[in-house]
Amino acid sequence: MSSHIRVLIRFRPLTPAEAEAGPRCASPAPAPAASPASAVAFHTPTTTASFAYDGVLGEAATQADAFAAVSDVVDGVLAGRSGSIIAYGAWRGG
Repeated sequence: MSSHIRVLIRFRPLTPAEAEAGPRCASPAPAPAASPASAVAFHTPTTTASFAYDGVLGEAATQADAFAAVSDVVDGVLAGRSGSIIAYGAWRGG
């Protein structure tokens, strides 16, 4: 288990209404199922900003992929070390 803060981002699949509405404001670049050290581009009508993350879980990522990305933290906690996993986002948002 690493001893630093990691930030991962997960993209859920678009709903049919969102897909019909057109381009989204954020997109993985590239869009893998799960990859280390990935960038995400956030788009507004006037600008695009890119941010690097320790990992990106794309729309094709499964719950198993998400767990695998943080399983070292879970294993560490079960072995008696300190660890936290903080998840933020709309539950059942898709």
